[in-house]
Amino acid sequence: MQGNVLKFNLVGKEKPLSKFMGRFGLFGMAVFIIGFFFGIAGFELAYTIAFLALPVVGVPLLIYSIVNAINGKGPELSKEFVTFQTDEIQIAAELIPVCNLKVIDATLDYKGRPKGGKIPPSDGTGSYIKLKFLNDDKRVCQFYLESKERAESLGGVLSEMKKKHPSLVLMKF
Repeated sequence: MQGNVLKFNLVGKEKPLSKFMGRFGLFGMAVFIIGFFFGIAGFELAYTIAFLALPVVGVPLLIYSIVNAINGKGPELSKEFVTFQTDEIQIAAELIPVCNLKVIDATLDYKGRPKGGKIPPSDGTGSYIKLKFLNDDKRVCQFYLESKERAESLGGVLSEMKKKHPSLVLMKF
């Protein structure tokens, strides 16, 4: 291992309760929308069902969101890392020599990055590295990028990688 070395936490798996609450919300929205359209079509009971779905689904989702905000639940990070340097990328225990790669596609989404409009800033967990090997195998990993400065440092390491390995196709942002 030599040169610039950057290490980032991998993003952990989504918790079962988060998945359940997401599905619960989608189910509630579907019941509301279907009930609303059936109500327009003339089924009076459908309006009642649609508007009962709002509080039945909305209140638990609101409570879940408030509790997570109060508890300061940030991104769930893994204890494993992705490490970047000019000649290799290590994802957890897997060491990948850059000379075995055809394409590196990096999406860098650092914590606090403005997304525009009324969308809240990023939580830093939306960064991905997509690797395409010479044998056309693919590997994707999601990692936590904590600041704009770290994103710029990673961009520098990826640029150094490209200079050292001219056949490598580098796509970023």
